[in-house]
Amino acid sequence: MTEARPPRRRLRLSIATVLTLGLGGLMLAALAAVSLVTLGVSERNTTDLLRKFSEVTIGSINLQIDRHIRTVRDQAAFVAAQIAEGRVALSDRASLADLMAGSLAGVPQSRGMAVFSADGRALRVGRFDDGIQSMEGDWRDEPGIARFIDQVAAGEAASRRTLFWVEQFEETTIAVDAPIRGDAGFLGVVSSVVGLTELSGFLSELSEQYEGTAFILYGEQRVLAHPSLAAGMPGTSPEHPLPTLAEVGDPVLAGIWDPERETIGDLLAGTGLSGHLVEVAGEDMVFVYQRLEGVSAEPWLVGAHFRNEAVGAPIRRLIGSALLALAIVVVALALAVLLGRAIARPIGRLADSAAAVESLDLDRVPPRLGSFFREIDAADQSFHAMLGGLRQFETYVPKRLVERLMTLGEAASRGEARVVTVLFTDIVGFTALAERLRSEEVAAFLNHHFDLLGTEIEAEEGTIDKYIGDSVMAFWGAPLEQADHAARACRAARAIAAAVARDNRARQAAGEPPVHLRIGIHSGPAIVGNIGAAGRVNYTLVGDTVNTAQRLEALGHEVHGEEPVTILISGDTRALLPADAAVEPVGSVRLRGRSGETETFRLAVDPPRT
Repeated sequence: MTEARPPRRRLRLSIATVLTLGLGGLMLAALAAVSLVTLGVSERNTTDLLRKFSEVTIGSINLQIDRHIRTVRDQAAFVAAQIAEGRVALSDRASLADLMAGSLAGVPQSRGMAVFSADGRALRVGRFDDGIQSMEGDWRDEPGIARFIDQVAAGEAASRRTLFWVEQFEETTIAVDAPIRGDAGFLGVVSSVVGLTELSGFLSELSEQYEGTAFILYGEQRVLAHPSLAAGMPGTSPEHPLPTLAEVGDPVLAGIWDPERETIGDLLAGTGLSGHLVEVAGEDMVFVYQRLEGVSAEPWLVGAHFRNEAVGAPIRRLIGSALLALAIVVVALALAVLLGRAIARPIGRLADSAAAVESLDLDRVPPRLGSFFREIDAADQSFHAMLGGLRQFETYVPKRLVERLMTLGEAASRGEARVVTVLFTDIVGFTALAERLRSEEVAAFLNHHFDLLGTEIEAEEGTIDKYIGDSVMAFWGAPLEQADHAARACRAARAIAAAVARDNRARQAAGEPPVHLRIGIHSGPAIVGNIGAAGRVNYTLVGDTVNTAQRLEALGHEVHGEEPVTILISGDTRALLPADAAVEPVGSVRLRGRSGETETFRLAVDPPRT
């Protein structure tokens, strides 16, 4: 009988042995290979890094400047809408001044605002050291103002940023304009201004985020904004509104157009950016900028300059890592296990963080702990920097809307016709209420009010489209299909009424006046999807359905009763509700801006609990 042989034992190696032999051997081979290809890799990486660094830097500066100015434009558009809709009359100068002052208080980067009537009369409100002040003027004999009003009336200057020297501020400002168009046609224009010192201070903050200096040129020879101008713009006047390159105290910027500059256009090909190298005081400086045409009378050059070595730093770190690898080979036997754990742990944390971001659960992202390894730590640092940006975006973009669009895919954001239900709210007498409050109290009041409304809207899976002053616009039926979108909107409206009633009891207990609210709801077809320019879109609605809902809300001013909340719905919405819905006919009314009459109902609300 043959004796059975014992099974052969397979070779098994410990992680420490594998790391020691594997990493040591691979590093030695890698070092030999790196020594042969370092020159080519360094040149290629430098090119890629310069392109990416430039794109990210200029793109971020552009984005934040646009956001900085867009807030002021939205402020002007809000005031124009209040006037156009008849909430504040141009002739009521006291109420108009209060509206402008309240709006100005909520936008710190705005230096002042002016409302020009079509005949050239102006009411101006400005921010001064001793507070916000208003002043009236008659500019009908000023040809420049008359030409400016005519251009806005013709739609020629709506998207341009105009430079004005403001004597009261003793500096040049950037004006963004919003035409006032009512049922009677063109009524005037609202012009809100940003001081160049504020814009320069903003660039100073941006420059701290990069290894360089951000700037904005007006044309090629005059400086619109620069960190050194944040403290003021001495030497400027109506005849000399902007300093030249040599007057800002930046010798690097003064040499931007050196005749011996070396272009780097090939390196920036496909990015939409321009750039060149200039030697200043024996040091190579890189200029990267983007030319923006059509934003004003002269093109803007938004850019930054930085040391050439700032781009090459990652390459030097790469070479340093290769040298460090040789030392790691020597001590690999002792550090193999610790090294494996040190590598795996931060990568695992980063993977967990990425998974949390993928699900938009930003609160689940673990805090940044750093890593011994430079590359992993840099990735972790960049990730958390990105996370900070996402947290900022999260406050401006509805999280639930993003989740739905992610679930449905890219096709869900394309424009399409959809039957939806739109809800508009508005606070009755908000202007009078805001007059009695300080600016920070107005902001706190609105934030609290919008939180009440947003809770009830999101409870019915509605989407908040936008906040317009003290108003909220929300909709149902998109992006997800909701067969009962009308019922959801009505339930949300009744829940809002109950929430306002509860809040009013608390306000009355604190000695504050109750809040009265109007709500308009209409169902109908609309175009839904991403609407806007290529670089700035909103998922929103377009169509008469939106206008009708807003008109119903405005109608509540005429038919409101004793209840703190008046809810009016259209006949189209009523037709989508159950037959036993608690509604009261108001009648067929003619809504402003619509032909024909609209059947209207009042939606019953629950009586307030004592």
